[in-house]
Amino acid sequence: MKNILKENIEQLIIDYLIGDITDEDRVLLERLISEDEEVKELYQQSRESFLGAKAALFLKQVDQHAAWDKLSKTITPSLEVKTAKTIHFKKWLVAASILLPLAMVSIFIARNYFSNKQQPQLTYKNEKVKLFLASGESIALDRTAKNKTVNTNMAVLHNEQGTLQYELKDQKDALSYNTLVVPRTKDYKIKLSDGTEVWLNSDSELRFPLEFNADQRVVYLKGEAFFKVTKNPKKPFIVKVNESLDVQVLGTSFNVNSYASNALKVALVEGSVKLNSKGEESLLKPGFMATYSPAGGFSQSTFDDQLVLSWMRGIYFFNNANLNEINEIVQRWYDVKIMAEPGADISISGAIEKDKPLEEFLQNLSATSQLKYKVKENNIIILNK
Repeated sequence: MKNILKENIEQLIIDYLIGDITDEDRVLLERLISEDEEVKELYQQSRESFLGAKAALFLKQVDQHAAWDKLSKTITPSLEVKTAKTIHFKKWLVAASILLPLAMVSIFIARNYFSNKQQPQLTYKNEKVKLFLASGESIALDRTAKNKTVNTNMAVLHNEQGTLQYELKDQKDALSYNTLVVPRTKDYKIKLSDGTEVWLNSDSELRFPLEFNADQRVVYLKGEAFFKVTKNPKKPFIVKVNESLDVQVLGTSFNVNSYASNALKVALVEGSVKLNSKGEESLLKPGFMATYSPAGGFSQSTFDDQLVLSWMRGIYFFNNANLNEINEIVQRWYDVKIMAEPGADISISGAIEKDKPLEEFLQNLSATSQLKYKVKENNIIILNK
């Protein structure tokens, strides 16, 4: 940290945590973290404080404007906060990271409370991501593997820490469709033959050919995925969603959520897309999200990419969420079911980190709110007060 001011490193960390960092700065920060133990420790402490503060602020329903006013009076001149289309949410996040005492108190209470009251431990399944090739072969993919190469009859697969790339060996079945299955508790990334990158959320499937045909690039999606499509004006890229919606692009970045069949959502980050369902069309501009339902057709609204895309960073935010919404996320990320005793009133605000045990989230909730729960047969049961 000798050659770079600590304030500059702190600014890089803040930019990284709020998702507003340039590629050049991100590479610099990642290099500093890998080479300098002091920077690594500073980043880890900042990240834990930042995420803990977000959850605590959600729980306490702190007024966002008041938090920002407080931050504005105390922040140092060297830490310039950047503006962006998501500045309202980012202001709240930065303020949350400054209001560390509130989060630390919540965590301290939770740890002390549950050190005296033990709950049965939850067990988590460890299913592998699987690739089913058109040739009939199936390959289990290790998300943590480093530079692992697998030879199949159709292609050479390169599996690198949760990202799959491949090289075609046999043209015979090149246009046949293969299926990448991402189970609950996992996520995965694949780079297609045209360079398009696809991030798949838990409980999702992507059907794709090892090589696209001459006219168009067509894939099939179930679940949720973020697409960063390689531009090719002569060959449109089409995502067929749940056999009811087509998303057509030339080159763009967008998120598709099809978990709920009665409310398909497409959020456009950049570029443009055309949506089509049974002859009904809708054009989408960056910063807007289209929602489609068979009964109501298309509707559009603005969206906050920090919220909609937070799953890609392993975080999910609840804001006065009911039991159904909570259950969907918890089952998808942990394969654990949440139930409630008759008469139990459920409304939860907070943040879940996918790489942290579910118990940590529940313990913080229990210590900072009136919510009580128990673990029974690997299910979470919310108790009636």
